[in-house]
Formats: sequence, C-alpha cells, structure tokens
Amino acid sequence: MPGTEADICEEIRRHCMGGGNVSPLAYPVVIENVGAYVSGDAATSACKFAKHCGVLEGIMTALSIPFDRVAPQVWMKAYVGKIAYPKRCDNAGKKKTYRKNVVKARSQQLFPSITVTLANADALGMLWFAMEKRRG
Repeated sequence: MPGTEADICEEIRRHCMGGGNVSPLAYPVVIENVGAYVSGDAATSACKFAKHCGVLEGIMTALSIPFDRVAPQVWMKAYVGKIAYPKRCDNAGKKKTYRKNVVKARSQQLFPSITVTLANADALGMLWFAMEKRRG
C-alpha cells in the first residue's frame, strides 16, 4: 500500500484511468468487505485495515470508478475451497498463517509470472474471483 492517501489516489488514477500500462478498467476493482473485527488480528491492525478500506472506497467513489465489495469467506471459498486446518493450528493466529499460505500457494499456481508474496496473495485471489464472476 502506498504511503499516503494522495499516493494511493495517484496509483489508482494511474492504473484505473488509463495513466499506466493497463487499459482503463481492464480489471475489475474489488475491495474486501470485512467487519470491524477480524479474527486473529490485533485491534490496531484491524483499525488500520478498516481505514485503508475506507480510503479506497472514498477514492473510487470520488473518481467515479465502479467497484465491488466481496466478503473474504466468499472469494476464499471459490479460490481455495474449504480449508482443512491441521491439528497444529489450534488458535486464530496459527489458522490465519496457515490460511494465508494456502492462498499464496494457489496464487502462485494461477499467476506464475507474478512474484507472489503473503502481501499480495489475497489481492490476486480477489482479482481472480472478480474476473471469474465477470466471465459469468
């Protein structure tokens, strides 16, 4: 995520409005629709995440860029199916780490030309979900 709200706005304007090397709205814009509490996250992380979601929604709305919201359970189920957690995942933090690695592995399979990290794997999963939804 770029450092400031202005940086975020510039990135969105560049990529979604034809200023970058991608044609305007070639890819759907999707924002994860999560509640105030995310299991396994500290309160400060959850607040930061919610703030970023609000900033993104505000910028999209101000620039008249259409976007969809998708619940994490919805896109993850379509992307990786029901996750069977091993017994060693006995708390929310361990389950989150395991789940993130499952999503990362799937993203590496579907996007072999991209360097997939834990930081971008969820975004690739949501992109895949939105593109599949768009195809009908």
